[in-house]
Amino acid sequence: MLVEIITPEQFKSLLSNIDTSTPDGSKYYCILLILYDNGMRISELVTLRISNIDFEGKTIRVMGKGRIERLVPITVYTRRHIAKYIDGARSKLSLGNCPYLFANYDDEPISKNSVQQFMRRLLVKSGLKGVKFSPHILRHSFATQFLANGDSVFHLKAILGHKSLTTTLRYTKLQVQDIQKQHEKFSPIAQLFRNKS
Repeated sequence: MLVEIITPEQFKSLLSNIDTSTPDGSKYYCILLILYDNGMRISELVTLRISNIDFEGKTIRVMGKGRIERLVPITVYTRRHIAKYIDGARSKLSLGNCPYLFANYDDEPISKNSVQQFMRRLLVKSGLKGVKFSPHILRHSFATQFLANGDSVFHLKAILGHKSLTTTLRYTKLQVQDIQKQHEKFSPIAQLFRNKS
């Protein structure tokens, strides 16, 4: 069975429906960028502290399953929006000295439910029909796209925080069109008879 994912174009369409001029919009925009940028689990995201972000090292320190710490990479685009959120919108949310990157007004970490509800509302607002959208689908989408773009399953395993490669292989299924495209490129027959078709 193929894993359900959203496409990069669908994700971009969803982002375009977030009003980033508001503090809450800026917050959720950053949340979605992080989830799609490195496949972080929602349980890992909600407990992120500002001190976990290394802007110079281009990583976020994550406490994963089994309390195992790992570093996950973040792109320049995501880093820029996190910095913008911290410097602007976050201060407007009256979070004071709260250590959490994304917090409720009582200085507690944002709840998983808050993120999931926002995603449900955003999906309706975007008008995308027949699309499923959740933190876990973003994790699947990141993993699938990461491999489809040509990177290694070993790198993916490290980013996702899996203990075994078997989990990573089960967890990510390339879409049929991606498999066909790669097959055309790398099949021994395709290589052998490249100029004879």
